[in-house]
Formats: sequence, C-alpha cells, structure tokens
Amino acid sequence: MLLASCSSAVDEPVAVVEALNSEACQLPAETPMAITIADAIADPTAFDGRLVSLEGYYCAAFEMNALYETPDCYSRPELGLWLGGMSPFYSSKGRRVLVTGIFDSRLQGHLEKWPAGICTAKLVEVQIK
Repeated sequence: MLLASCSSAVDEPVAVVEALNSEACQLPAETPMAITIADAIADPTAFDGRLVSLEGYYCAAFEMNALYETPDCYSRPELGLWLGGMSPFYSSKGRRVLVTGIFDSRLQGHLEKWPAGICTAKLVEVQIK
C-alpha cells in the first residue's frame, strides 16, 4: 500500500545555536524593532540599548564578525555592523542572516573600525529567493 501525504505547513527558519558563543546576549521577551543596516549606521545612538532585528550578509574573517547589506563586505568596515557574541567556529560566512540582539553604539569591534554593533542573541539563516 502506498500512502501519500500533502502538508501545507511551511518550515520556519530555525535559529543557529552553534553560531553564538558565551558572550552572546540573552534574548528578551519583548518584540524587536526591525531596522536596516543603513538606518543603524546613519544614527547609531538612536538605537542604543534597544532590541533590534535586521537582515544582512554575515561576514567573518580573522578578527572580524560583521553584518553588511551586500555580500561584498571585506574591505569597508564602516559600511557594516560588528556582531558581538559570535562563535569563531560558525562557518556560514557570506550567507544572508537575520540577526536579533541588543544594539550598542560603543560595540565597534576589532580596533574600533565599525560604526556600532549588536550583542547577538539570535541568528537565523535566511533563504534567498
């Protein structure tokens, strides 16, 4: 007997737990404010201490964990946001991700090259359509 099943359920993206390290922030119960990387760079102090959620490309290299609007991200730190709390073993660099965490205008990464940063509480890989 052959049984077939159709399901209308849509797989929800799952947070990538192994992307975070012990310095990651706890995810508050409140709803995050959706912002763009451009908004955050234009006025970092406007979002200081707020729970935010934003999409971008995860870029990682030696002494670098950052989020950018484009996958071409390795030469211009001023166009990205530092991601605190990321594991050096998370290897999905270049992927589009949704990051949720606490925005911190003083979290500027290695040698303070980035305009601001996010203490990452949750990271979800996004499927590009």
